[in-house]
Amino acid sequence: MQWQLSSCRARDGALDDLAREWREQVLPLRQAKGYAVLGPWTTKDRLVWLAGHPDLQAADDEYYASPERSAIQPDPARLIEESELVRFGGPMSEEHPNAALTRRVFAAFGKDAMAISAAFTREIVWRVPGDTAVSGEYHGRRQVVEFLRRTGLETNGTYRSALKTAFANDEWAVAIYRAVGSRNGVELDVDQAFVIRCEDGLWSDVTAVPLDPAFDDFWS
Repeated sequence: MQWQLSSCRARDGALDDLAREWREQVLPLRQAKGYAVLGPWTTKDRLVWLAGHPDLQAADDEYYASPERSAIQPDPARLIEESELVRFGGPMSEEHPNAALTRRVFAAFGKDAMAISAAFTREIVWRVPGDTAVSGEYHGRRQVVEFLRRTGLETNGTYRSALKTAFANDEWAVAIYRAVGSRNGVELDVDQAFVIRCEDGLWSDVTAVPLDPAFDDFWS
């Protein structure tokens, strides 16, 4: 199965309408065309979803040329200000060694800093978007492990991440997980994602993908 991550920034005030129309019209058609779909999720201004298919390029060509897609009116695309697409190369599976690596990293979170560090390249880069207490770029094993330790300190040890699914190929891994915690009287219980580049069986680049606006509220 090949996978791609889509992220659409809605026009001002249009996110609720975009999410509703996408769920009611686009999602059923995608599924009817043979796509596997995870999501969608909404952040403060974006609609995010993952789509999988054995041949994504051919499936997308057929989908956008289909009379069923043309018949969706009004077109939800009118509500989109900007869209981003990341296609993860070749087929991905839950059985790939990089998926197994991802499961091991999640199992070690909050328990075994040495095992986590050993799963990273020396030059790993970890990115957290937004403008929160944890947003920014962290470079190298030491900075990344210290950042991960801070998530526990900031939440008095309540922050936990439970992996829901992970799939990977030789270059990429994607993890969807449930994040829970308590910070300054604010509770967190949301889905989140990592988009991970892998290099020689190690994590080399991680981008956190918040899938709920509560992420920003929690870490503000």
